[in-house]
Amino acid sequence: MKKVTLVPHNVKFASAMSTLSSSPHVRDALGLSMEQTSLEGTKAFIEFVIDQEKLGKQYSRCMVNEDNELIGVITLKDIDIANKTCHIGTWIGYPFWGKGYNELAKAAILQDAFTKLGLDYVFAGAKVSNIRSQKAQEKLPYLTLHVEDEFPIEHKALESAVNAPCVLHVIKKNDFLNWYKNSKIERGVPVKIRKAVISDAAGIAKVHVDSWRTTYRKILPESFLNNLSYEKRTELWKNNIAREDNYVLVAETDKGEIVGFADCGKREDNQVPNSGDITSIYLLEEYQGKGIGIKLLTQLFQHLQQLGYKKVFVEVLEANSSRYFYERYGATLAKTEKIKMAGVELNLLTYEWNDLGKVLA
Repeated sequence: MKKVTLVPHNVKFASAMSTLSSSPHVRDALGLSMEQTSLEGTKAFIEFVIDQEKLGKQYSRCMVNEDNELIGVITLKDIDIANKTCHIGTWIGYPFWGKGYNELAKAAILQDAFTKLGLDYVFAGAKVSNIRSQKAQEKLPYLTLHVEDEFPIEHKALESAVNAPCVLHVIKKNDFLNWYKNSKIERGVPVKIRKAVISDAAGIAKVHVDSWRTTYRKILPESFLNNLSYEKRTELWKNNIAREDNYVLVAETDKGEIVGFADCGKREDNQVPNSGDITSIYLLEEYQGKGIGIKLLTQLFQHLQQLGYKKVFVEVLEANSSRYFYERYGATLAKTEKIKMAGVELNLLTYEWNDLGKVLA
């Protein structure tokens, strides 16, 4: 299943970004020089983007796919809060063209544009000579095509910026949100979040095993994943649910199927006062990216806040792209350590949240 996660820019992406943007297919389409797509040029670009976001002029994100690979960059630029407008720009590495990532990334960042940044119009332009870009834009069902006459000032500014004839399209807030509300991305299957009971243990175990097999398929040995046992995990979760110091939630469809779970408490080795731990959040692969994870996370935070905890930690493997989910919702990296799992040496990251009230606001 194709999946895109949008994560903030970081210099750790510089090498992969330089490699992708150096491809003639991408470099020529963007009109970049070899110096700009070099490693040093890419690092300078990342620093520029980070500074622009601090100034409120851009909102740019790296695109990471289901295999934890950087695949491109998507940006809301020329943000005008007063007029509630901006322009959108996207580039995707040549190996990932034509695989549906453009549509997924645009849906994610446009949701932020209209609900997080409060914009009303997002302009999407392209050089008249860039036929590929125009065809990609025309596939977006919520796009209003050829608004050059409706927005002449924006059109003129775009052509001046790129010094070439351009077409201008626009995504209007209501058009996008109506589409998003009825799309597969938003709709999914109705799911409710509730506290787990002992009889949920087998359903949780199935999600635990199946999600490990998809999440860690290129991280841990196949033989290890194939040997994971539903029966052993069922006993584990019976014990976890029964513990008074452990809070377990399930995500359940209207047909009673458990498709995700999460739990929290305080790890035995956590010696930090007034702090707790998110110990797991897992979803079946086909239910990921549908807003269920943030619902689970929010309820865990609410429980930990009720316990009086001010700080919350979560551990995640560096090779697991779910770390970007935590970063997106305000977690900051606190620690990195080496561990061995199934005979493989891996980096274990510890993230922390220092202000639950801000996350829950």
